[in-house]
Parts: sequence; structure tokens; C-alpha cells
Amino acid sequence: MFHGGTNFGFMNGANVGGKNAYKPTITSYDYDAPLSEQGKRTAKYQRLRESLLAFHQAQGDSTPIPEPEDDIPTCTYEQIAFRRTRSLSVFDILETPALLKSLGVKVTDTLEPRTFEDPEVGQAYGYILYRAYVDASHSKSLVIDGLADRAHVFANGQLLGVYDRWVAGRTIHINLPVDLDGNIELDIFVENCGRVNFGAAPLIDRKGITSVMLGEMVVRGWMMFSFDMSEAFMQKVSLAVEASETQPLARKKGGARPSEPAFYSAVLEVPPPLQQQATPCDTFVRANKMGRGAVFVNNFNLGRFDSSGPQATLYLPGPLLRSGANTITVFALDVFPQHLDFTDRPELGVPVLH
Repeated sequence: MFHGGTNFGFMNGANVGGKNAYKPTITSYDYDAPLSEQGKRTAKYQRLRESLLAFHQAQGDSTPIPEPEDDIPTCTYEQIAFRRTRSLSVFDILETPALLKSLGVKVTDTLEPRTFEDPEVGQAYGYILYRAYVDASHSKSLVIDGLADRAHVFANGQLLGVYDRWVAGRTIHINLPVDLDGNIELDIFVENCGRVNFGAAPLIDRKGITSVMLGEMVVRGWMMFSFDMSEAFMQKVSLAVEASETQPLARKKGGARPSEPAFYSAVLEVPPPLQQQATPCDTFVRANKMGRGAVFVNNFNLGRFDSSGPQATLYLPGPLLRSGANTITVFALDVFPQHLDFTDRPELGVPVLH
């Protein structure tokens, strides 16, 4: 690959290795290319240029090679801090009917859980929350089948665990806590982590879950709530998060709970660009201490982040910013993102030779 790039949004794919091991691609696909994802010349580019120049000279070719243009400038911006009170969790949305409607969250009622791609659901990317009510009096053995790709499992709002396809497999076995009895609310929040587009396995890769059993009983009667994270959806979310600080929802006590997938918003003030620049300069968002989730800049989806690495930064092109106030929204799946830092260089991990 000559020019690196970025899987903006949720456009990353996934590989399937030995024994159908699922391996989602990270947001950056820089791959140690001669030109970085930002278009900057690297040391490898310079070595290639010198080698090609020496070859032409050895062949007696005296044609001058033009000098490359200057690199696109990068810079850092001031750290921004998030507040728990300026947040909106997935459960805030589900338990506030007016908010659910105003955000346009699609709700699908179905006997059996359906995949994202099912015609009745019709969702390409993002997340779906599956909700059912089950009687836990007779069994504590919960089995979720067909997981693709990552699930947060809740019972009566209590997080039971986080399970992903590349570690736990596609069939999940959970023992419910003994203190959960009677009729309980079961929520399974599923993330599409990227469809398989390379490997030995068939490339048909439907997302979601396909069935759930509690003991010997098949769980039926589901509500599916679609969070596609489209730009139109995120625009509404940004306004709702801003309003939540002055008009807190009834269930919120100081903001979203740490275990709940939630939206957090803050404002980045960007100074006017220098005279020779048409737009603010490029930068990189350092997102390696926020668990897992996605970053949105003025409602544009920069891509996923994951503290497990190897990628520590997300590329933020200057044209996505504007002089003055910019809304930065983080959808955090696992932890409260206390703050967000910016840096003038990418941090993509150590290159690995294969």
C-alpha cells in the first residue's frame, strides 16, 4: 500500500483467520505506508524516492524529478473535559418515550431476535439493543446464540458482562445472579464491529444475535431498538445531550452510570486558521484511555477507538473543524471518558513484519 488511510465511520472490515477466528480491522489502515493516512511523507517514502532517483540516473536518465509539495500542517488543540451531567445513556433514551420518538430510534417488535440485515430491521451499521422479559424463577442458565460481534448483557439494568465474538465465540453461556428472581428485564446491546471481507470463511456475515434460551425455554417476544449512528441521528443526539445538562431526565442522578453505553458531549474551541491556511489544521484525537466506543466531530463519525490498541489516535482532518465552537461527542461503551486530548502526530503502534 502506497498511501495509508482511515476507515471513517464504521467502514472497517474484518478478517477471518484459523478456525474462523474473527479479527475486526482497526480504524486506521496506515499499514506503515510511504504516505501516511494524513498524506505526510514518511522515511520510507524518502528511501523509495532516493532509490528510484538512483535507478534513473544509473540508466542515464537525466530528467529532473520534481520536488514534492510541503506536508499538510498538523497541530494540537486544548484538552476538552467531559461532565457526567452532560450525558445521555442508551437507557435514558429507552425509558423516555418522548426522547425515543424525537431521536427517531426505530423499534422492531418480533417474536424471535432478528439480525441487523433482516428486512424488518434494515440496519447496516451501528448498534442494536435487544430487550425481552423472562421469568428467572426456574433457571439461571442463559445462552445467547449467533453473537456478532460484541454484546453488553444487562438484567434489570445490572451489567452481567461484556462478551465479544473473537474471545468468547458466537455462543455465550451466562449464569444469572442468584438474587435475580421472578420476571426480569433482559437487555442485550450488540455492536456490529465490521463485516468479514477477507479470509477463508464465507463472506456472509450477519450481525446481531439469532436466539436466546433460559434453561430449556426459548426466549420469545423481543423489542429491538436501532442505533445506527447516522449523521442525522447524531445531530439530534448532540442537541439532546446539551439539553440534558439543564433539563435532566427523571432517571438520571448525576449523569449516566459508568456501566451504561452513553453519549458524552463537550465543545472544542478552534482559533481562526493562519492566513496561509484555508481551514483549521489537521490533528489527531488521542482516544486510548476511554475503553471502547466512537468519536463524532460536528456529528461526523471519525471511527472507533479501543483502549486495547494498537491504535491510540484517530485522524481528524482540519476541514471537519470550523473556527469557533465544535461539538465533540464520544459514545463510550465501557467507561466514563473524563477528557479528550489532541496531538500533532499519529500513534498507531509498532509496525509488525509478516
